[in-house]
Amino acid sequence: MARQFPVKDNQDSTLAFLFLVLYTASVLIRPHEMFLTSVEWIIIKVFAIICLIATLAAQRPLKLYPQHWMMLALTPLIVFSGFLNGSGMYGVEEAQKIFVSSIIPLFLYSTCITTIKRQHILMFICLIAALLMVHNGHVQQSEFFGWALDTHSVGRLSIGEKRITYLGFFNDPNDLG
Repeated sequence: MARQFPVKDNQDSTLAFLFLVLYTASVLIRPHEMFLTSVEWIIIKVFAIICLIATLAAQRPLKLYPQHWMMLALTPLIVFSGFLNGSGMYGVEEAQKIFVSSIIPLFLYSTCITTIKRQHILMFICLIAALLMVHNGHVQQSEFFGWALDTHSVGRLSIGEKRITYLGFFNDPNDLG
C-alpha cells in the first residue's frame, strides 16, 4: 500500500515579508544614501538576497505565474538580441540587470504579498516615501538644496525653472515624477 504524505497548509513566511518591507523602504526612501558614511553600503542587495532566501526556504506554496514565465523568457531574448546587434556580451550584462532589477523583485512581491494587510503595509511605505520626496522637493524649491544628501534643484534659473531631485535613481527630475 502506498504511503501518502500529509497535505501541507499554506505557509506565509513572516521573515521574508519583513525583509521585503526593508527592501521596499530602502529602494524608495533610500536611507543609506542620506549620509556620506553609508552611501556605498549595499543594503538593497542584502535585503533582496535575504528576502529571496527566506522566500525559497519558508514560503509555501511557491507558484510561478504567467508573468514570471514571460519575464524569464525575455532573458534569453535579450542575450540573443545582444549577439545579433554585434555587441556580444553586452546582451548578457543587460539580461543579468533585468534579472536582478525586475524578475527577482516581481517574484518576491507576487509571492510574499499574500494578504490585504501586507499590501496595506507596503502601500504605507510607498506613501511615506512619497511624502519624504515631496518634502525634500519643497525644501529645494525655497532653498535650492534639499535636506537629503546632494539633492538640489536643476533647470534654468534665469527663467525661474526649478525642477526637484531626490536620491539614487530619483536624481533625474523625470524619473522622480
